[in-house]
Amino acid sequence: MQKPVRDLQMNFEPPSDFVGESQSGGRRWLKWVGIGCAGISLIIALIMVFGGFKMVSCCSDMVETGKLTIVAEGFAQEFARSIQNKEFESAYAMTSVEQFQSSKTLEQFTVQFTQHEDLLARSMPVVSGFESLPSASLKEPQWKVTMRMLPPDGGEMLVMILKIGTVVSDDKNVDSKLELLDVQIDRRTRDIAAEAPAVAAIEFHDLLRLGDYEGAYKRFGEDFLPGETEVPDKMSEESFKTFIKENEAVFTLPVMQVVRIGYEDGNQARVDLLVGRPEQKPVVVQYQMSRLSAQSYVGWKVVGITPAPEAYEVVEDIEAEDADIEAQE
Repeated sequence: MQKPVRDLQMNFEPPSDFVGESQSGGRRWLKWVGIGCAGISLIIALIMVFGGFKMVSCCSDMVETGKLTIVAEGFAQEFARSIQNKEFESAYAMTSVEQFQSSKTLEQFTVQFTQHEDLLARSMPVVSGFESLPSASLKEPQWKVTMRMLPPDGGEMLVMILKIGTVVSDDKNVDSKLELLDVQIDRRTRDIAAEAPAVAAIEFHDLLRLGDYEGAYKRFGEDFLPGETEVPDKMSEESFKTFIKENEAVFTLPVMQVVRIGYEDGNQARVDLLVGRPEQKPVVVQYQMSRLSAQSYVGWKVVGITPAPEAYEVVEDIEAEDADIEAQE
């Protein structure tokens, strides 16, 4: 006979979500930590997305500002050419109506330059400094451009300082416009031997004089043309040394004087060096110079050499001109 089952109990545990704090408090704590981490991750993701958008926007503004910087240098050159050509109305139209024309009339503006006509007529405008000024917006940058008006010789030059601003149109299809906020011009003493192309030419000549042909070879451009000689686009080092040795009598002479610097534009110049010794008649070596890059206003390289002993007459003409000027003064 089967005996009855007694005191049989079956216990069912509730789901974990319904377990009290006393039984599974650790699990609930981990659950809330997970929710918190997810929230923090979402916030960080939103910040990164927004920050990335701002970064792209900022980089875009910087690229646009870089483009405007190149345009601003061209704007300064255009203004200088208008002044040289006595197109004062055109130059005045480039100035700001609110910040410049409101305080200076066209007549006053014109007088500012006509008193320097003697130097302006025979000078080449050369940008020697470019500085970004503090601005409220990257979209409306401002610059300070220092421009020297350089004649080929003489002990004077004009220094023109331009403050250039940007006008942004409300119409997105219209490009930003540049305008002149201020202009100052001043006559100053000039030392042509201290100008960047002359310094580079003297350093190059000294390398030749000391026999460092390898060092000199590394410092001239690919478009090097020695005088009238036809050479390949890139002269070999051996050909370069041969050319120098053929004119060794000239290149071993020390520099006595920088005779003149003829600027063809802001990027090209010809430097005439008077070389020789006190006991003999000096000669002239002409160095064709080129600016290293659009971003550099200091570095220049040699791209052409012409040893020109017959050019001494040019020096005598310059001395005669200087004597005439002194006599007139």
